[in-house]
Amino acid sequence: MNVTFLDVSRPLRTGMPVWPGDPEVTISPVSGMEQAGVRVSRVSLGTHSGTHVDAPAHFLPHGAPISSFPLSRLIGPCLVVDLSNRASVISRDMLAHAVGDGTHPRILIKTHPTAHDDLHCLDTECAAYLVERGVGLVGTDSMSIEGPHSDGRVHRTLLSADILIIEGLELRGIEPGEYTLIALPLPLEGADASPCRAVLARCG
Repeated sequence: MNVTFLDVSRPLRTGMPVWPGDPEVTISPVSGMEQAGVRVSRVSLGTHSGTHVDAPAHFLPHGAPISSFPLSRLIGPCLVVDLSNRASVISRDMLAHAVGDGTHPRILIKTHPTAHDDLHCLDTECAAYLVERGVGLVGTDSMSIEGPHSDGRVHRTLLSADILIIEGLELRGIEPGEYTLIALPLPLEGADASPCRAVLARCG
C-alpha cells in the first residue's frame, strides 16, 4: 500500500508574519563552526507562531493546557473542505453544505488567505454547528479562526467544548477530501498553544 504524506505546515523563519501584537519570530546563531566547531541557534517565538494548535487555556481562565491532550486527539481521520470561493465570514450553512453527511472528528477549512485583512473566519453559529456535530478538532489556513476585530466568542465556543483549533495551516495544493491528519505540537508544559508540524496522509 502506497501512502502519500503532504506537509501542511508553514516554515518558521525570522521575520515571518505573526498576529498583530504577538512576539516576532527570530532564529539567530549562538555559535558557529569557526568559533566552537558546532552550530547552535537561538529561537524566539510566540506560542501562536506559524502553524499552531490552540488549547482551551488560550481563552478560558481554567482551560486545559496544550500539554494535557493525548496525541490521539491530533492524529486520525480528517476531512478537508474548500471554502476559498465563499464569503470571508463562513456561516453555518456554508460549512454544513461543504461537510455534508457523515461523522468527521476533524475538519480542516481551506480558504487561501493572503493577508490579515483577507481572513476567512467562522461566525458564532458556525462554531456552534461544529459543537453540535461532535467535532473534536477544527483547522484553518487563516492566521486565526476569527477576525482581528472579533470578541473571541468563536474561540470560546469551540474551546469550551474541548475542540482543539489548528491555525495557520498551509493548504494550497491540497484537494478537498478525506485524509489522515498527523499534527504534533511541542510538549510545552502548561502552555496555551504550541507550534506544530502538521501532515496529511492519504493511501493510494
